[in-house]
Amino acid sequence: AAFLEERVRPSGRTAEVHLAGHQPDAIATCIALAYPDRIARKKDGVRYLLRNGRTAQLAEHDPLAREPWLAVAELGGGRDTWISAAAPISEEAVRGLFGGQITTEHRGHWDERQERIIAVVAERLGALTISERPDTSADPEVLARVLADVILEREGRDLSWTPATEQLRDRMVFARTLAGEDDPQILTSELLAPYLIGKRKIGDVGSIDLHAVLSGSMTWQEQKELDAIAPVWYTPPSGRQVRIDYADPARPIISVRLQDMFGVTITPTVGRGTIPLTVELLSPARRPIQVTRDLAGFWTGSYQEVRKEMRGRYPKHNWPEDPTTYV
Repeated sequence: AAFLEERVRPSGRTAEVHLAGHQPDAIATCIALAYPDRIARKKDGVRYLLRNGRTAQLAEHDPLAREPWLAVAELGGGRDTWISAAAPISEEAVRGLFGGQITTEHRGHWDERQERIIAVVAERLGALTISERPDTSADPEVLARVLADVILEREGRDLSWTPATEQLRDRMVFARTLAGEDDPQILTSELLAPYLIGKRKIGDVGSIDLHAVLSGSMTWQEQKELDAIAPVWYTPPSGRQVRIDYADPARPIISVRLQDMFGVTITPTVGRGTIPLTVELLSPARRPIQVTRDLAGFWTGSYQEVRKEMRGRYPKHNWPEDPTTYV
């Protein structure tokens, strides 16, 4: 009767399984049929990907590492998964045994070297890719979603971020954070993908009007709500509009010349009056003088020291004793 035996290689190497009286292909077939989820294809070096999605490895310099395919009879545990016993198996044998379970997938993948999406038709057996070939009839929407995922993995740095677009994104994050969202995601694959149809290269995405993409994600009513909760501008008594910076949703800030705030006794707010702005007060040369979230306290406190210093540096500018009534 036939029996299984193991020819054990020197210490630290995998046992290559043999079946008395049978050829190696028969051995591999027995293992493959007994453990179909352990069909393995080489990834790199001594690492193999199993059909079930796990990664396992051979010992360094193991002769079995020359084999592109293995039928794995035994796995060792521990922190890493080791291939303890296996036999080489050919791709032809894998196809013959599991041909009915091989699926065909049309997909796109990111080529880091070319910085573009490559469309392929892939034959798959579980987690294993048996073959790939170029796909000349790939679905543009599928490829657009793959490119969108790549853009997000690269943190959107390939998109064209104008100051106005960055502020719109930050305003949207601020509004959603205020509404209770823990980690608001403004850019998503679903939002970007329709604008990426027909594009393959990462260098092509800079032409997208990102401000229009973000604006288009909101209804007219939602845009009006955003304007009320997170306005673009603050207008001080001087009439010089100042852009509000929402980069830190917990601390929106304006940078404004101190003289432009004369007459303002209450710290301006956003979020429908719930969040006081941090006010960075600037000198006539637009250098920072003071940062405060309490204008009234600043006027009655450290302003007099600031006034004394500024009068010496900028004598041609007005530095009233009572800035709360001077406009």
